[in-house]
Amino acid sequence: MRWIAAENPSDQGCMAAEIICRCLQKKPDALIAFPTGSTPLPMYASLVACYQSGQVDFSRMRGFNLDEYAGLPPEHPQSYAFFLWENFYRHVNVQQQNIFVLDALADPVQAAADYEEKLKQAGYPDLAILGIGINGHIGFNEPASVQEAFCHPVQLAPETLAANARFFSPGEKTPQSAVTMGMGSILKSRKIILLASGKGKAKVMARLKQMTQIDPMFPASFLFLHRDVTVIADRDAWPQGEMMTAES
Repeated sequence: MRWIAAENPSDQGCMAAEIICRCLQKKPDALIAFPTGSTPLPMYASLVACYQSGQVDFSRMRGFNLDEYAGLPPEHPQSYAFFLWENFYRHVNVQQQNIFVLDALADPVQAAADYEEKLKQAGYPDLAILGIGINGHIGFNEPASVQEAFCHPVQLAPETLAANARFFSPGEKTPQSAVTMGMGSILKSRKIILLASGKGKAKVMARLKQMTQIDPMFPASFLFLHRDVTVIADRDAWPQGEMMTAES
């Protein structure tokens, strides 16, 4: 696992975007798994800027969402299908047929099975961009005694619900469940980038930095099983007490 320090979220977004651009320059039809949330927003802004300046072409790229709230229609402002469209896809030349999202309105078990089959047929990600929850979740793989390998429905943990409530209107109930790529699906990616920004992530990043074994109650620890993981953390999220370095 390679750790890279970014000065701020904008710097982090540029670093991540550069890796994505290099991936697409090498393989124009690369399959990339994309996250949602506030952390990757600077990355998406940077990718749009790269496209507008002619540095990258998204016309053959295949994009898969990491996860989705169960029961939330794709046009809902807080659905992850809507998030990717509004913040990234509609600003670049990605082709509609190359955008893959989970069917949030279908039976969750069937939606998960169908999505896993699509991933399998597509060859699994060339690159997966991940965020990390304050409880160590990756995608919506919450702490559990056993981690499911493939796409699956999940009940969201209380801390996840609390963290995501701010994105919904006052009085609007946060979805209690989701469908997510499993840790096994994610680990099939040929390269992984993990992003963390803000002081609220410093504690979980310190725990990840200090991990010495795989713990299903801390899903991010499964990333140690992968041979090509790059962690990009900004100054606020950098583990306290650890010296910030350009690469470590």
